[in-house]
Amino acid sequence: GGAYDAVAWAEAEGAKVVLHEFGEWLWEFLDGSSSYETLMDAQSAKGIVHVAAAGNLASGNKHCRFTVNAASSKSNTFTVSAGRTEVYSTHLWRAAGNALRFRITPPAVAQSGDLPLTPAWTETLVGKYNVWTRKEISSRGTVKVDFWIHDGGGFVDGAWALEIFNDSGAAENLDGYIDDDTRSWAGGTVFTNFTDANRTVTWPATADGAISVAAYNTRDPVVGALAADSGRGTRVDGVSIMDVGAPSYIVYGSRSKN
Repeated sequence: GGAYDAVAWAEAEGAKVVLHEFGEWLWEFLDGSSSYETLMDAQSAKGIVHVAAAGNLASGNKHCRFTVNAASSKSNTFTVSAGRTEVYSTHLWRAAGNALRFRITPPAVAQSGDLPLTPAWTETLVGKYNVWTRKEISSRGTVKVDFWIHDGGGFVDGAWALEIFNDSGAAENLDGYIDDDTRSWAGGTVFTNFTDANRTVTWPATADGAISVAAYNTRDPVVGALAADSGRGTRVDGVSIMDVGAPSYIVYGSRSKN
């Protein structure tokens, strides 16, 4: 439904170019494997051009990349501003065999919660917060763990600790993404460490057949340089997908005085 049906409809109507002016970084594998992306790829093979914005995630502290060593753990922290009622997060890694476990600790709560990782959404009560989790594996071997934290009365200010345990015999690199019910590129709920601008190209610009468009500066500090907030880097599977850049701010033209 939704966007998928719209793209299918566009083909039926004879569209030659499809522009995707949105970007998502939550609850997606970001490896080009979604049904929406494979539809884009199939249409691209028929000559329909798909142009997709890389997004503006790079400077918003809503992405992090870090390593959890073998038989070790890593604490990944994020802050939530008061008044938020929902927080969403996705963590991705590539070795499906690695046994990673997650434990979460809210601020001002003397309780931690070990989070069940099953294909179906499963609820865990941690303090006053309802934490829903699920674990899925894409057709391309990307492991995705989603978190949905809810409190109808509103979150309290403070830092949350997300502890990741690696019980396997090999180190694992993870990419984390986060946001809240305000749904913005920057501000609100953010990671406090491990921030990294790479791997910030958003879905569906992660499709194999998409022309992925970054943003470049038309004004200071460096004209022509990649804009600070522009999505960049490879996909989570290491595939380089950036194709072209476009102006990120106001573009001024000239005209004749006549």
